[in-house]
Amino acid sequence: MHNTLNFSNVVFRYWDRGLVELIGPMGLVQLFHYLSFQLELLATGFIPHYALIIISTLFLLIFITLLSIPFSIILVVLYLFISL
Repeated sequence: MHNTLNFSNVVFRYWDRGLVELIGPMGLVQLFHYLSFQLELLATGFIPHYALIIISTLFLLIFITLLSIPFSIILVVLYLFISL
């Protein structure tokens, strides 16, 4: 009986409180906090740095959008664009 309680205590401590909280809400809060801190380090006040961040973000959004379009449609659009 004591071994079962000890095992359940270990499972609760490391699985439920550790892994679930790390992946769950607390993990997301810590991830957003870390990412916002890293983004804050990019804020130098130098306008070309802001322009680079904006342009990089636009390229990233375009890239993600193109990944969501089926590949055959991209090929058709590229073929039509090249044939002009």
